[in-house]
Amino acid sequence: MNVLLDGRPLQGGSAVRGIGSYARGLLTGFADINALQHVSLLLSRGRADTPEQSQLGIRAARFRAPVVHRGLQPIVDPLFTSGAIAVEHPTLYHGIEFGLPVWSRVPVVVTVHDLIPFVMPELYPWAWRYRALVLYLLHRVTRVIAVSRSTANDVMRLARVDDDRIDIIGEGVADHFRPRPPERAIAVRQRHAGGRPFLLAVGTFEARKRPAVLADVSRRVREKHDVHLVIAGDQSIFLPAVRAALAESGVLQWTTITGHVPEDELAALYSAAECLVFTSAYEGFGLPPLEAMACGTPCVMFDNSSLPEVGQHGALLVHDGDAAAMADAIVGLLDERDERRRLSEEGRSWAARFTWRETAGRTLEVYRSLVSDRPGVESP
Repeated sequence: MNVLLDGRPLQGGSAVRGIGSYARGLLTGFADINALQHVSLLLSRGRADTPEQSQLGIRAARFRAPVVHRGLQPIVDPLFTSGAIAVEHPTLYHGIEFGLPVWSRVPVVVTVHDLIPFVMPELYPWAWRYRALVLYLLHRVTRVIAVSRSTANDVMRLARVDDDRIDIIGEGVADHFRPRPPERAIAVRQRHAGGRPFLLAVGTFEARKRPAVLADVSRRVREKHDVHLVIAGDQSIFLPAVRAALAESGVLQWTTITGHVPEDELAALYSAAECLVFTSAYEGFGLPPLEAMACGTPCVMFDNSSLPEVGQHGALLVHDGDAAAMADAIVGLLDERDERRRLSEEGRSWAARFTWRETAGRTLEVYRSLVSDRPGVESP
């Protein structure tokens, strides 16, 4: 069996976002179960190879997909993907950031992380240009892997995919997300928060992540506790809006915006934080809460979308959008250290269930189910 896996998210800007974490995690999981020999990567033309190729010994497909103007790429990419399948003759194709073919003679699997641009179109006005094409191609795939039940429901509702064509396979937590030694936590606290206790927020704070709510929560908590706020993640074009929200709430001077940080540094930030503050309005999965829990850090987040699935243990969920309730929950953790310790222990135990080995194994089962009935194809 030869699976053509779309590895292009490891080459562009997605490499440092959640989709890049998914791609690396899935490949690492395949390596753990000795399945990488069945995988080749579809990569972009004119871009450098990925570190994962040499680190894990993954082969690249001969066909390289062209890169065109960003606005045109989603429209013409189905043709490029179809061309790759025609040239490479894989047993099946797996898209992990859409990248779906317009036609294919082999089964097509796609991992859907979310359909947020179509769920919240008011925040993504550009999405209408691609909505019909994306949902049409999604409707025609052989199998959908949804990272949560919430995302699966969106796929059924928006793309009219039957439930029996959807497998729910959650994401995993990389092994390096674990509690760091106290001396490392002290160093991180000194570097990013001037030695003070700090709340941590992780991600790119576009409108959906609610930077104004995050700032308001921080302000309310500071009325009771002298805590710093650290925002980790590349804010890109959203940096001015994030800074404006912090300034309006009067907490900019008590906030550090780190930009992108390497995963080892992020694990240290999680370990040193008092808690993770997760103000997102909608998530297809929500990996930062699990990463924080794996590092022994409790989370406070809103009760919406997939977050109840992710935060069953080790997290406090409050009414969606209620900044006062979120601040009260955080203050409670700061006041009651025993409760924080309990959540920390429960969270670590819960997060340990989410491994990339498990994700890869269940994904391989999907592959096997699709190729087992094809003549001349031997399932590994």
